[in-house]
Amino acid sequence: MSKQRSKKYLAIFGLLVILGGIIFIAPAGYSDVQTGNNCGPRAVAALLQETSGRETNGSVTSELVKDELSIWDYIPNEVPLVGGATFPWGIKHALTKMGLSVQVEAGLDAFTTQDVPFIALVLESGGQWHYVAVFEIHKNMVLTNDGLQYTGEFFEKWRWSGYWGCYA
Repeated sequence: MSKQRSKKYLAIFGLLVILGGIIFIAPAGYSDVQTGNNCGPRAVAALLQETSGRETNGSVTSELVKDELSIWDYIPNEVPLVGGATFPWGIKHALTKMGLSVQVEAGLDAFTTQDVPFIALVLESGGQWHYVAVFEIHKNMVLTNDGLQYTGEFFEKWRWSGYWGCYA
């Protein structure tokens, strides 16, 4: 995928995250899986722990990742209900700052073989955008940092972002 096309997708999905947060998160509240809008830093920390293996000894936390984000990478915590949400380019920026060479892609399809691990942007029930680190994809199950999910269910949630992914 060309860099120009990838940047366009990145900008579009950044706007979708903002609009989704304002329209859907505000009335729906937060999910039970996490507290606040910290799924971006959680997914980055999980991906870094997976790719670095035992070198990190669990020292990479979502709080450490959040400290690496700039004001342009996330919505400030002070913004009601959507504060702390990470923009798609913030995911790439955080991974790059933490020492990984990453590529952001979108526009793939469910039939393309996916290289794991990666971070996916999915649309959860209730209309909440959510980042997950994907570690394994099998015929019937997908292993993410949120646990096991049925493959069909995961790909259905992922398709709403145009199969946006940040690959290490």
